[in-house]
Amino acid sequence: MEILRDVQLSAWLNGFKFVNAAKLMRHTYPAWHQGVDLYGESDNRLLKGFEYTARYNLGEDVPFVPCVDTTGKYRHQKISTMSRRRLRPVYEMVWNHYQVRRGIPAPFTKQAADKIRPEGAFALGDHPGFGTFFFAATADDREVIGAAS
Repeated sequence: MEILRDVQLSAWLNGFKFVNAAKLMRHTYPAWHQGVDLYGESDNRLLKGFEYTARYNLGEDVPFVPCVDTTGKYRHQKISTMSRRRLRPVYEMVWNHYQVRRGIPAPFTKQAADKIRPEGAFALGDHPGFGTFFFAATADDREVIGAAS
């Protein structure tokens, strides 16, 4: 699966995958409210990346393809174990959008959200946290919250 390998961070430092993925989610949220469905781009690629990351950080094995970074200097033979099993407060927004609002299964993302719920702040990250407070939704909220369908 090349979803997160493309950002070169799966092999280098596991924790950075969260930072980039959370930044992408932060940009998809306002776009959704403006009627642009970036969540669904490339066949829900962002969800696939979160599912991959959640699955790995919940202790499951995930596929990994050895790669060379874009500079050609660094060859990665395996996924990083640094920060493995350390879940950051980024899953609530993802799970609520895909599973609750859209009805798209996100089983590993849900497990990760359940493990850390309620999400609090994350002082070492570039994402705000508090996802349970900000992003929890019900299926009835689909019409009210999102302009896109």
